[in-house]
Amino acid sequence: ILGVFIGCFFFLKNFFFPYCKFFLLIFYFFCVHQCLNKKYFLIYEITYKYRDDLRPRFGMIRCKEFIMKDNYSFDITVEDAHKSYILMYNTYIRIFKKMGLKPIPVQADTGLIGGKLSHEIVILADFGENDVFYNTEEYNEVSTLDEILSNCATFENNANHQAENKNKCIELGHIYYLGTKYSKTMGAEFTNQDNKLYPFEMGCYGIGVTRLLSAIKVIHKYWPKILSPYDIYLIGDNNTILEDIYKKLLTQYSVLFDDRDKTFNNKINQCTSIGIPIALIVGKTISIKFKDQIHNCDNIDQAYELINYLYSSSY
Repeated sequence: ILGVFIGCFFFLKNFFFPYCKFFLLIFYFFCVHQCLNKKYFLIYEITYKYRDDLRPRFGMIRCKEFIMKDNYSFDITVEDAHKSYILMYNTYIRIFKKMGLKPIPVQADTGLIGGKLSHEIVILADFGENDVFYNTEEYNEVSTLDEILSNCATFENNANHQAENKNKCIELGHIYYLGTKYSKTMGAEFTNQDNKLYPFEMGCYGIGVTRLLSAIKVIHKYWPKILSPYDIYLIGDNNTILEDIYKKLLTQYSVLFDDRDKTFNNKINQCTSIGIPIALIVGKTISIKFKDQIHNCDNIDQAYELINYLYSSSY
């Protein structure tokens, strides 16, 4: 029965709800709370979603079908719910920074989803849909919810004096403290020490995976190391020689070996189009292409050393 329910859950949720909170509450209540007697935890999913958007635009930034990462927290007390909110706030800041972005947390309206508190995590982009006022300082992790709210209040008081720091932005993540809005409705409850039932304090936290990848590629010509589909793009005109180089590189790196019958310029343009930062070019001479810079090497061993050096750097 449990297996059938889980199968139906994953099949039906994509068709009936653009958001999966209701199904996740049912999944929690029947499968986890009843079977494992868990009382507080975080649960997440990464799945396709569908939205009949009247104005799809900006390629994959706003489209009708997209991939979404959703995370949900269930806590017993308000204090623990605040801790979960701070945890996900800091986690999203770290995630976006690791991807070479400069995230800006913005206090937001809870909208149709509802709840007691909400923040959007945005990045600056000239093709964004919304305007944002922002500090020029880097946004870092916080320790308490009061620190988040205090930072927002201080900035709002000074916003009129910072009109020059206004720009278009793209929303990449959104976090909500829902309180008991959904747990009360769906009967997601726990039994306290007095043997009384109380609804869980909930939170939900989402990242638009599809628009995130699209935004990174638009803002950055080359993928950051953590997201690049390959470490090295291998180009040459003698596939026999390149086979040995390819095998040696594979012991340390993931390598895209372009052995097509195309010109050097075509292959280099392909490398740039894909966005792989490091390319090893072996022809009459040996060179390393690092983003838009070309470094000539005297021999293949020197090329290996340069690749090791470039890969160990932050990019």
